[in-house]
Amino acid sequence: MSKQDEIPEAAGSVTYSLIDPNGYPLLYTVRETSGTEMLDAMSKISDRLKDEGYKPQEKGYPRKTKKPVEYADYPCPNCKSKVKKGETKDGKPFEACTNKSWNNQTRKYEGCDYFKMI
Repeated sequence: MSKQDEIPEAAGSVTYSLIDPNGYPLLYTVRETSGTEMLDAMSKISDRLKDEGYKPQEKGYPRKTKKPVEYADYPCPNCKSKVKKGETKDGKPFEACTNKSWNNQTRKYEGCDYFKMI
């Protein structure tokens, strides 16, 4: 009989998603025979992992930080509203009127049509 067959079913388990001190991702699973023992083990384990230099893995994709909206020094030539500056997905600068908005129902832009590539 193998050692694995001698281990009783775990009543509690936890898996940590970690980055080791060298930067490698890993999963670390701990099992205990009761939930109370598991909670006790978790507090000791998390302190030890931190002391050893392990860090938690971040879930999902890194969030993009939005740039603050920048406005032009002059009003829109069509409707006199504010003109915002921005960049296309390609990184090309543009100016557009703040009264321009996208309508999901009609699938068209509405409002002022001022738009200028810089």
